[in-house]
Amino acid sequence: MRSTLHLFIALFVLLQLSPSSHATFVSIDCGSSESFTDQNNIRWVGDDSYIQHGVPQQVYLGSNDPLSTLRVFPNGKKHCYSIKVQEGEKVLARASFYYGNYDDKFSPPIFDLQFDGNYWATVNTSNYYYVDYEAIYVTKGNFTSICVAQTKPNMLPFLSSLELRSLDPKMYSHVDSHHALILQWRYAFGGNQTIRYPDDIYDRIWRAADGIGLSEIHNQFSRIDMTTSEDVPPESALQNAIVSTSTNHYIQFINRLPSKKQVPVYITTYFSELIPTAVGNRSFQMYIDNNKFSTPIVPPFGQVKELYVTNVTASSDTSFVLQATQTSTLPPLLNALEVYTISNALTAGTDSRDVEGLLQLQFAFEVLVEWSGDPCLPYPYSWDWIQCTTDPTPRVIALYLSGFDLRGELPDFSSMDALETIDLHNNTIEGPIPDFLGLLPKLKTLNLSHNRFNGSIPPSLKNTKIEIDTTNNCLSEMKCPLHFDSQPPPPPPQLFSSDETNSPPPPLLLSGDEPSGNGSMKRDFINCGSSEPFTDPQTNITWTQDDAYIEHGQSFNVSLGLGTFSTLRAFHTLKKNCYEIEVQKGEKVLTRASFFYGNYDNKFSPPMYPDDVYDRIWIAKNSDQEFIYSIQSEALDINISTVEDQPPKSAIQNAFTLPNTTFGIQYNISSLLQSTSDTNNNYSNYYYNNNNVPLYINAYFSEVMENATTGTRSIQIYRGNNNNNYNNNNGPFSSSSRPIIPPFGSVEEVHINMSISLDSSMNSLYFHASPGSTLPPLINAAEVYRIEPLAQGTDSRDVEGLRQLRLAFKTLSEWKGDPCLPFPYAWEWIQCTADPKPRVKAFYDLHGILPDMSSMDALEIIDLHNNTIEGPIPEFLGFLPLLRVLITHLPELKNVSITTTSDSPTRMSFELHILLLIIAKQVLISLWMNFQ
Repeated sequence: MRSTLHLFIALFVLLQLSPSSHATFVSIDCGSSESFTDQNNIRWVGDDSYIQHGVPQQVYLGSNDPLSTLRVFPNGKKHCYSIKVQEGEKVLARASFYYGNYDDKFSPPIFDLQFDGNYWATVNTSNYYYVDYEAIYVTKGNFTSICVAQTKPNMLPFLSSLELRSLDPKMYSHVDSHHALILQWRYAFGGNQTIRYPDDIYDRIWRAADGIGLSEIHNQFSRIDMTTSEDVPPESALQNAIVSTSTNHYIQFINRLPSKKQVPVYITTYFSELIPTAVGNRSFQMYIDNNKFSTPIVPPFGQVKELYVTNVTASSDTSFVLQATQTSTLPPLLNALEVYTISNALTAGTDSRDVEGLLQLQFAFEVLVEWSGDPCLPYPYSWDWIQCTTDPTPRVIALYLSGFDLRGELPDFSSMDALETIDLHNNTIEGPIPDFLGLLPKLKTLNLSHNRFNGSIPPSLKNTKIEIDTTNNCLSEMKCPLHFDSQPPPPPPQLFSSDETNSPPPPLLLSGDEPSGNGSMKRDFINCGSSEPFTDPQTNITWTQDDAYIEHGQSFNVSLGLGTFSTLRAFHTLKKNCYEIEVQKGEKVLTRASFFYGNYDNKFSPPMYPDDVYDRIWIAKNSDQEFIYSIQSEALDINISTVEDQPPKSAIQNAFTLPNTTFGIQYNISSLLQSTSDTNNNYSNYYYNNNNVPLYINAYFSEVMENATTGTRSIQIYRGNNNNNYNNNNGPFSSSSRPIIPPFGSVEEVHINMSISLDSSMNSLYFHASPGSTLPPLINAAEVYRIEPLAQGTDSRDVEGLRQLRLAFKTLSEWKGDPCLPFPYAWEWIQCTADPKPRVKAFYDLHGILPDMSSMDALEIIDLHNNTIEGPIPEFLGFLPLLRVLITHLPELKNVSITTTSDSPTRMSFELHILLLIIAKQVLISLWMNFQ
């Protein structure tokens, strides 16, 4: 009986936590008309049954990915998905956006995201990465609406996917139902995988995270009882944790809130002891801005303890710290964390009487169905054909439905008793004029002209102060019009002034980004495989076709490619294939080659685009270290004119920094070893001497805080290993011993020369606060170059001779680049020495008239057999000092040679050579016949 009871309790718990018990678990693949089940066993459905307008678009990410399609909305202010829910249900809503350059404009839009008439977030999309937004709120009715709204000219809102999940009403209960929780981040510490459904039955997404100077501990054996947890995190999110190195060190997490403005926050932290022997020996407290916030926290083993941070405001400057208590023998621990901001009070929505009346109009006229969501809210994103008051619970005071092609009888919308204006002219509305129109208490204007109303004007509209127009109808004593020109609906009212709409695009180069000096820069932008030029709309770079640079190879269109990545040129025959671009001798150039494989292996590799006047690509870097965060400069302008390498201002306007001076910013550069240890790179292996890789590093520093006076922030650079350890006993590792003091409004550049090796773990740089610095370190931008030795090139005498051959023989023109280097990629028809400055010692297979190639005085073998060489026999052939083998045109007989000593040049005419070959051929034929 006891085991049966245990079984019943277990089944009861499972049933309570089963997704099937959730009222709502909806996953919408926007822009798709098909359904599929993803790798997490989540069932996705197309959006046809949720929205009737907008334009579906394809984004190439492969099948069974909800981000591979989207729905874009080219017309109207606001567009909403309405999802059926239970009134008063607590839900988690997640909206995801992946632009993917679906429109080939390289212009990711910015627009607003809303729910149930409330502002949610400003969506800032990216060319190449997806963004998602998550909110938790209590529904007000039987439907919830998720909307996108256009806020800027020519920036069309879109949606890639929508997810709605029911939550237990007891979850996240430390905020009332009149406010929403807007997710800022949710982390599971110490692990290495993202956690979501089915591990989390509520399908919250827990991203893996770690920290600088912190250790990880893991639980591999014991289960964790989650039944005592109010917010029911997944067990897998608590099986790992981060801990500080000792009780003297604390854990500080960066809030990453979007601004310095104080906002109300809701934070849930999760603690579970993972070491059985540590129970009772680990206790710590939370401090907010150095003020004690909590009583001592003792993580339980096999269970979970939650700490809630509520009724607190915070900004990007607020510090949250876990510090060991004085009696604790073990350092603090953190398993998981959720951080939300709390929204403003949620609106009650448009007055229900108006919502009901508008619903009746939509039932009657199908053309109005595409408008959904809250009719009036948030302001100013009301439906295009209504006018609302600005009250907290707004009323609809006007209907502007002229020319909307309304067909049928007018429904009863008498509940809309705040209406002052009704304009229905120029439609095809039939039937009698409803009597309730004259009973609307605030109605002032009623335009029913150019319709097909019949019967008589109702008594309620006679002898009234309402301004009425009923002309061109089918009323009594009125000639019924035979035909009506129904006009399409007018365009929605614009949200932008004419000055904004017609304003020119912003300049691509900011002040200070222009090249210095009076000269001009030569730039070649080659779109390989293309036969037509085009101008990139984002960078204003004009790309030319590659016909003038190369004559061979095969052009391909890449269906997955974008811009210059939509074509490529493939080379199937030669070992080495080169583009030759004219430059000035001694000119310092930046060369970039890009490769996009397209759909051959069904992988997607998006490009990056620059705003550097020298067209260097500066990749936006987000720290993968938990305690490093990004901060934007307060400087209105940054002077780069004094900087040697002139980075663009946009690369300096943000920086990485830390919350305090305790730790340093780590920059791990050991990943460069992979490319330099290539066994096929003979020159690099020879030069680097057992993978000792020389590097050249530029680091850029610019103060971001205007009130950081000189001397309050100073930085020194140290070299350390990849485990966050460095040695500062030997002094700073920088170009000078003085600390770096970032200037405000300008830039200091530091050059670093160093080498890294596979045999060493000291492959990291640490940017640490100098002794006496009161502000933590920062770094704005960095460039890391691997130093490669340059070959001297093939001997110029041979280059000249080969140039003559290429001019003479058209079939050789496709070979370009250095003839011999790099080894072993010499031209197929020559043989070179292995010297640092190689010589050509043999060539084969020529067709045409033999030119003067006497400069090639290192030739040992010339194979001219089986060709159609014409014209006089050049005399210089007999003067080549090292020539040992000369093979001429006798297809039937190959590999016949004349051997001479290397110290006595051969002077021999072609006639004698050919005679000897004929004799040799006859001898061979005779021997063959005798053998038979």
